[in-house]
Amino acid sequence: MVQRLHLLLVEDSTADLFLAQEVFEAHKDRLLVTTHQNGADAVAFLKQPPERLPDVVLMDLHMPGLNGIDVLKIIKADPALAHLPVVLMSGSAKPAEVVEAYQLQASAFLIKAPGFPQQMTAFVTYWLQAQVTSPSS
Repeated sequence: MVQRLHLLLVEDSTADLFLAQEVFEAHKDRLLVTTHQNGADAVAFLKQPPERLPDVVLMDLHMPGLNGIDVLKIIKADPALAHLPVVLMSGSAKPAEVVEAYQLQASAFLIKAPGFPQQMTAFVTYWLQAQVTSPSS
């Protein structure tokens, strides 16, 4: 039996959080979702996870306090966390932000579109499929 995919969603927008959670609910039999609405809480969770680390981190770029870039730097600087795939997302498509994210080893950069729920469905589908086909499954 394949273990449920553990997704850490870090999103400060209540509306985007709600939309994403609605999509994730449809996959609850194969998906475990942990949510945080700011970078500081996400870092605290990653440093002391209650059970296991997430399989993938999906994080908003623009958040007050520790933003997505700050958290990405913390994750990639920590040997216990550096292996985690981190996908940053933003409502803006500033080339400098995208370049910086990839330079800091983000796994992907998602630009939020009007079809955000469809993007979340595609995201979950991709990572569930990646989990099934990974050598450690």
